[in-house]
Amino acid sequence: MLNEDNGYVSNYLIHWTGKDGDEKGFNTLLDIMRDNRLKFGTNEFVRLGLSASVAEVRDEMICFTDVPIRHSHEHCKKYGKFGIAFDKQFLIRKGAQPVFYYTPSAEPDVKKIIRFTIEPGETTVIPPDIMRALRRHFYFSQPYSDDRIVSPYAFYYEREWRLGKQNLDENFGEDGIVSKRKFAGDVRPLGKLISDDKDAYFPFKVSDISFVVVPRVFEAKLRDALPMRQLCIKCREDFVNKTKENNI
Repeated sequence: MLNEDNGYVSNYLIHWTGKDGDEKGFNTLLDIMRDNRLKFGTNEFVRLGLSASVAEVRDEMICFTDVPIRHSHEHCKKYGKFGIAFDKQFLIRKGAQPVFYYTPSAEPDVKKIIRFTIEPGETTVIPPDIMRALRRHFYFSQPYSDDRIVSPYAFYYEREWRLGKQNLDENFGEDGIVSKRKFAGDVRPLGKLISDDKDAYFPFKVSDISFVVVPRVFEAKLRDALPMRQLCIKCREDFVNKTKENNI
């Protein structure tokens, strides 16, 4: 069972939006709430300086953080002030994983492993399912910071979690039943995947949402836009930089 309040980590995973401005962030959150789905983005391995064929490989994911709202000031300056939160255990059951952060000293090894899992060559004797498992694991990798060992803002502080597209399947039913076909990497899907002509999404129910976070000036606007929703809305100003609130 998760600790109710250990002072530095939340029991919830929050997906933040609004890095391109408050109005755009509000509209993005509104779209998420109206459609009941989160869109998968891409992660590129260009940062590792791999060959063009490897660097162009993109894995699709949705990013969250378990930084509590009260400690989210720096995080929100980078990613926006509008958040949708889910219970951490709910997303873990869907396949969400904390990011594996590696420091500059480990980067050569990480680079070799990622290159090998994408371009194994003809001499490998590692079984294909093990190769896929390796790639899934390093799919959750992220540098500790930028190119400097000492950085004023390390990616590590983001406490990122990722939900990978490979954990979901379009044939996943409400009862958890999926088709009996062979799954890539022998991994049984953990949740539903939906897609259109160009994008893939993680669908959720209104009851799956723990709460949403908005700046106070947008609270009434959000309620007016979704009048039929019984939403738990939290205003950032009530939590940020306060030390005696519940650990959310």
